[in-house]
Amino acid sequence: MKLQIFSIYFMFLFTFLFYPIQAKDSKEQILHEAIIRESSLSRKKTLGEKLGNLKTPEAADVTIKLLSDTSYWNREAGVSACMVLKMEKTDNLLIQKMLSDHMIKSSIQTIVSKEPNRYLLYMIENYKDSYRKKDREELIQLIAKTKHKYAKDFLLKLIEKAGSPDRSVALTYLGKYFSKESYSFIRQQINEKELRLSVLSYLIEFDNKKDYPIFTDILKNSNSPVEEKIISLKALEHWGTQEEKYSEYVKVLEAEEESLKIGAMQIFKDLRNTRIQLLLCKQMKIARKQSTRVIAAKTLMEFRDKSIVPYLILGLKEKYSRQKSGSILGNLFMNMITLGFAGTFKELSYQMDENKFSKHKEKLSLKLKELTGRDYGTSYRNWKDWAIYSGYTVDGNNIIQILYSAYPKERAKAIENAILLLGYKTKYKFLDKYGKIGELETIKILTEELIEKGYLQDEDY
Repeated sequence: MKLQIFSIYFMFLFTFLFYPIQAKDSKEQILHEAIIRESSLSRKKTLGEKLGNLKTPEAADVTIKLLSDTSYWNREAGVSACMVLKMEKTDNLLIQKMLSDHMIKSSIQTIVSKEPNRYLLYMIENYKDSYRKKDREELIQLIAKTKHKYAKDFLLKLIEKAGSPDRSVALTYLGKYFSKESYSFIRQQINEKELRLSVLSYLIEFDNKKDYPIFTDILKNSNSPVEEKIISLKALEHWGTQEEKYSEYVKVLEAEEESLKIGAMQIFKDLRNTRIQLLLCKQMKIARKQSTRVIAAKTLMEFRDKSIVPYLILGLKEKYSRQKSGSILGNLFMNMITLGFAGTFKELSYQMDENKFSKHKEKLSLKLKELTGRDYGTSYRNWKDWAIYSGYTVDGNNIIQILYSAYPKERAKAIENAILLLGYKTKYKFLDKYGKIGELETIKILTEELIEKGYLQDEDY
């Protein structure tokens, strides 16, 4: 009995004397277990911060364990711990996780953006070991964003390293975050083939009009690459006179290169005169690419002249065709996004998918309704029939041609509409003037009067 009492006493003594000491030494483990058990994400993050605030080696070990947990909510708690822990091995791991774990990437980016200098050296080290282009470009941007001397040195070394696949990206961020002090250096790289587009884009951003002749020379040179010409059109829009803009716009619309036309139509969308209107109408008939015709129609909708009606109707004839990837303009815009110039070249961002294509046709029908007072929705056939019987020539077809149709019903309808078109209130008013005549004589008289009133005018294009 005494032995049993002694055993119970010893057990209670061990519990009260040793367990508190053990608990005090295991706060990190207790917090870890609490995080694992917790069902609320916000509470997990709060517990993670408490873990980080311990600032002990064991807290760092637990944090590393959390960052590799199978539950991304637990990994989020690990990110919260890192934020306040501020230890070398956890900060370096945090950068690695930013590149490899898309579930917690956003949270890490937020932390890094708030204290970029803290992570600068870790980002530089991780850049050296990164094989994925996307990861390297992300690190270059974050490194440059610190605006630290080490960041500038890092970018300069990258640019000067011949053969580096990231030279143009490094140059872009050098221009963005070290703009004024880097102007001369960046300008000197203009003849480096792989850096040239980045340099040209930077010069427009830097906004020194003394650089304008660089772009006018590119436009004058017939052998200049299309990408350079499109960038130069943007420079022209930025610095050129109205006369220069109109002159170059017309020149491009009269040329063959459709990628350049698309770029020009979007960059100079606010330029309008009769010559430009006619050339835009021409694109609706002769352009090989649907994207060219769609942008031409989109640009034509800014005009108010009723003579554009037949060409807008042609736009309703289009059926959606998926755009091929790899177009000059598409690649250029994607490069501009990568290089940080999406704002400057936002006009080139127009991308057509099936939904946008349907909305585009709806806008065409609304413009036609505005110009004509009629409403045939997006029906090409109905708009075409109305336009032809109203005296327009659509896609080479006009009312005079239908007067000579081989089908009696078509001839009868054309005769009826031609009489009204010529100003006769009814068919009987026409007969009052010419008496009772046969169909052939009627067609002959109507043809002569339609020609006299200008209804046989050829399409401009």
